[in-house]
Amino acid sequence: MTIYSTGCPKCKLLEKELQKHNISFQVESDIEALKAMGISTVPVLRDGEKFFSFEQAIKYLRENY
Repeated sequence: MTIYSTGCPKCKLLEKELQKHNISFQVESDIEALKAMGISTVPVLRDGEKFFSFEQAIKYLRENY
């Protein structure tokens, strides 16, 4: 999984949620790369081809892991 992040408090909470479930992840924090992908708010979680906002990501992790 990949977290698109700026290190904001919500980004850190999402990282903690992934760690809680022992899920390995990468952090992408290059602002220009995020903009190029059309990401305008963070955090965004990517699992394969699926993208989730913060709220969606927390729900997805709690329901599936």
